[in-house]
Amino acid sequence: MTDLHHYPLEVDRVGTVIVDFRDHSGLLWLQHLIGDELAAYDIERGLFRALSRFLREDHVFWDVGANAGTVSAYVAKTFPKVKIFAFEPNPSIFSSLATLFSKVERVRVYPFALSHEDTTVMLTIPKGKSVGGSIEGIEYVLKTSSLTEEDVEQVTVKAFKGDSLLRSEASLLPPHVIKLDVEGHEPSALAGFAEIIRQHHPVIFFEHLYLSDPDVAKVVPEGYSIHSVDNITGELTPAFDRSVGHNSVLVPLRG
Repeated sequence: MTDLHHYPLEVDRVGTVIVDFRDHSGLLWLQHLIGDELAAYDIERGLFRALSRFLREDHVFWDVGANAGTVSAYVAKTFPKVKIFAFEPNPSIFSSLATLFSKVERVRVYPFALSHEDTTVMLTIPKGKSVGGSIEGIEYVLKTSSLTEEDVEQVTVKAFKGDSLLRSEASLLPPHVIKLDVEGHEPSALAGFAEIIRQHHPVIFFEHLYLSDPDVAKVVPEGYSIHSVDNITGELTPAFDRSVGHNSVLVPLRG
């Protein structure tokens, strides 16, 4: 019998992902592959459809907070020439991502968090739900998840500004499209993209589940408009409307 703690799931046209069915990430992959929903924010149909509106075959896609890898896998399958750079600081998830994309040369996976400075940070990970890890701090994770300190673990990880990585990593290419899903750390991650935004004008998708309306208003860069992404259809609604979905997109007015 195959070990359900290290179960190989075949992802068509991508590779094999090793999942642990004791963890929510395993269930997420299973539901993703069979097409069912756990919740609107687990199966990102709307996000996938919205991404397809902006991505082109000659583009570069940055998946920041790659998590279990479903978004990068979707992009890899749908756009066979897009170059993908995925960032995931959680050691256990990173290992799974590295295995999944090990035979896809145009996908590179980095074990880093992206933030507003180059530093070392503490990643707080809910036990049994590794996809919910955050570098916002243990108090933040406990508050947003109704967990106790016994329900989480912490690991030290490296964090970098997106701008710093682009300057220092020779293999890294500037993004045309960015997806940010970093459990409340989106404003800090965006602050680390200041030069990239100014020079390259990428389209930026971000999750706002754990952001207040004032938080969202502050992250819209100069020269950008914000749109809400419908959870199911991927249709874009001008301006920020939380009722439409849990993702928003920042679109450059030029470039």
